Amino acid sequence: MNKQIRWMIHGLQVAGVAFFLMGAPGCDTSDPSSDGADNHFSQDPLTFPSRDPIQPGVLVITPVSATITFIGQQANFRVTDGTPPYTWSVALPAVGSVSPVTGKDTVYTALKVGANSVMVHDSKGQSAVGNLNASPVIMAVTPFFCDP
Repeated sequence: MNKQIRWMIHGLQVAGVAFFLMGAPGCDTSDPSSDGADNHFSQDPLTFPSRDPIQPGVLVITPVSATITFIGQQANFRVTDGTPPYTWSVALPAVGSVSPVTGKDTVYTALKVGANSVMVHDSKGQSAVGNLNASPVIMAVTPFFCDP
């Protein structure tokens, strides 16, 4: 790789104060390599060391989602993997609650028919989320009359 960067220094004097501006006139595109940015960064000695790959969530919550259709409906959630103790919570306490708030299992109870999320955290800070979808039951009432 034979690259040269030429710097230009421009001087300017205004009212007895000297200003110097330095800058490169442009990028040197004479590099014959056409491997792209990935090749450049893999060979550049000034880049940072690579990061560890992002680990998938250690905690697994089942079910991943449940559907709420009426007030008072319950949905059971369980966590596997991770490091106990586990704590449970909900995103919108006005819409639903969980009980118990510790342990491998919890029960979500709908206080309103609405979307919500159940979250579980382990002692190492890992977390998992289960989603509750709202699908209210709609009843159609058709009046009818009886003649005595």
